[in-house]
Amino acid sequence: MMTGFHQNYIGAHQHHETNMTLIPHGIRPIPHLLADAGYFTCIMSRKTDCNFLPDKRDELFTGKDWSERKPG
Repeated sequence: MMTGFHQNYIGAHQHHETNMTLIPHGIRPIPHLLADAGYFTCIMSRKTDCNFLPDKRDELFTGKDWSERKPG
């Protein structure tokens, strides 16, 4: 869901693996594509479970909460 590709295609076979790998070259997480298009992205949950790297909220999303969004 986070990349638009099936988990097996990008090497994120099962949730909660201990040896997570980088997303293959050329595949970008959907939040990055949205940010490139000018959208503010955030996740309101405390948990981010992507099973690939990058997997940290601050690496994937523009902010932590909608209150960080600039007016307009």
